Amino acid sequence: MAERHGKNGRLLVGAVVLKMVKTSLSFAMEKVEVSGYGDPNKIYVLGKKDVNGTISGFWDDANDLLFDTIDAGAAVMTYFYPDAVNAPTQYWYGLGLFDGGINGDSNGAVAVSGTLSAAGPWTRKGLP
Repeated sequence: MAERHGKNGRLLVGAVVLKMVKTSLSFAMEKVEVSGYGDPNKIYVLGKKDVNGTISGFWDDANDLLFDTIDAGAAVMTYFYPDAVNAPTQYWYGLGLFDGGINGDSNGAVAVSGTLSAAGPWTRKGLP
């Protein structure tokens, strides 16, 4: 296994590539404090995994999939490939709910950004 450049990343919503330039997924584990009298320090137990993320890219007037997904108001199968060219069998997937926004800049490109929240189990495929 080798380190990868992000240029070949892909984010699929349903079966369509969502044109993004940055995807960030977090798999933070919920931690619940269970400290009691006499414990020398705080003690925690693990709860559930919180799968969420952020996305960003540039607005494409021919592909408004992010906003179509938001307007549909339903969870959609989402696939994140860190390197779809050199490691096409390694990816994360699950049902996702999206939020998003658009930002115009007189000195730059029109940008879109959004958040992704799990709406069901997420799985990692293609373990090395």
